[in-house]
Amino acid sequence: MTPEQLAAALSALSRGEVPTLPDGKEIDLGGGSSRWLGAWVPGTDGDTFPAGTGLAIQPGEVLIVQIHYNTSSVSPTADQSQVVFDVAPTVAHAAFVLPFTDLGWVTGLSLLGPAMEIPAGDPSVTLSSDVDVDGLMFGRARSAIGLAPGEPLRLHAVGQHMHQLGTSGRIEKVSSAGEETCLLSLPHWDFHWQGAYTLARPVDLASGDAVRISCTWDNSAENQTTPGAEPRDVAWGEGTGDEMCLGTAFLTAAY
Repeated sequence: MTPEQLAAALSALSRGEVPTLPDGKEIDLGGGSSRWLGAWVPGTDGDTFPAGTGLAIQPGEVLIVQIHYNTSSVSPTADQSQVVFDVAPTVAHAAFVLPFTDLGWVTGLSLLGPAMEIPAGDPSVTLSSDVDVDGLMFGRARSAIGLAPGEPLRLHAVGQHMHQLGTSGRIEKVSSAGEETCLLSLPHWDFHWQGAYTLARPVDLASGDAVRISCTWDNSAENQTTPGAEPRDVAWGEGTGDEMCLGTAFLTAAY
């Protein structure tokens, strides 16, 4: 990254805008022109949003379904997936599904923080990041549901996503006073446990708070996704052999 590109990215961040990478691609924060409606993995049920909440879909918008196929053990066949929606003309509280993480882990840009590094052979690697509720990512959620900067958000459900090397995960609220509140704890990570979990009572996120996401992985020889494979250095990526540390939050305005 050249000094000019670095300056432009820092300037965009200071204005609450999404910076672009050196190749001109925008960093995807789940906001802007695309929004995350939901996710599903084998073994999980569909999601039912809290009463009185919903995600707005405007006439003319296009819904995109991303599906990951594994054809390594069976012959390709016709897809039989179905998507079912529960619709309403209006809801009392507009919501937004926010994917959040550490931008340094994703991009590898030093100005955004250290890249994700899971060294080959290491049996216990933990990364943790405090995502500022006043920052860019949560700011996109506020904007989408019509809130001004600094207005409180209400968190109804939270989820966490890793791949096959994950061993544990945790998401916490860190108040402006430093008080920590557990939102989600997965002490024995299982790939099938990555759905959204509705909180017993919604948690409000105020200006000055942060949401901490932590992930632990085992990259030892005994824990490889392919039995007998030699460990390799692992970073953020879309493939099953890569890794992620991603949180999701179902948010509305506080009420």
